[in-house]
Formats: sequence, C-alpha cells, structure tokens
Amino acid sequence: MPQLLTLYHAEAAETPAPFAAIAYLITLGWMIAVFGRIFRHALDLRQGWLGVATALGFMFTASLLIIGFFGGTMGG
Repeated sequence: MPQLLTLYHAEAAETPAPFAAIAYLITLGWMIAVFGRIFRHALDLRQGWLGVATALGFMFTASLLIIGFFGGTMGG
C-alpha cells in the first residue's frame, strides 16, 4: 500500500505525514467494512456487526501471525 510506504519513509526521515496517515485510516476502515460484509454473507450471519467483529478478529489474528513470522521491526 502506498500509504504504508509513505508513512515508513516519513518515520525514517522523522517528518510528519498527516495526509498519508488519514488516507491509511480511511483505507483501513473501508477494508474492515468490506471484509465484514464478505464474512457476514459467507457465514450467513444475521447481524452486520457480527461480520465486522469477525473481520476485526481475522485482521488481528493475521497481524499477530505476520509479526510472529517476520518480527516486529522492518529493515533491521
């Protein structure tokens, strides 16, 4: 994602990147909404919030697995 690359470079240069941060949060919210809808229909859930909760659980678990396999730091 371009936003993450921009944020990574901004952090390395110790400069703020508010537009990239806002764009990343909007993209993240959209992704949670889309995953929630997919999970809601795939699992035949009656309430929409259950799909969003499943999506959040999925993203949290995936993040933990990625950190576990690749470590918590980038670039050493």
